[in-house]
Amino acid sequence: KVTALHLESLEIQTVNDIYLKRGILKLIEYPTTFDFLMRVSNGCGSTTIEHDDLQKSVGHET
Repeated sequence: KVTALHLESLEIQTVNDIYLKRGILKLIEYPTTFDFLMRVSNGCGSTTIEHDDLQKSVGHET
């Protein structure tokens, strides 16, 4: 809730705005919140994707 108020007061509406105003955000946000906002502004999420590492076959051309 506090972070939302900070973003609103700084007229931050897009993730690009977060990046452009990162200097002031670094001063007023907690380090963990700032790090999260920087990851978001750079398009890095915390979603993990599980891969099926079992390869079923390998094709070879002759």
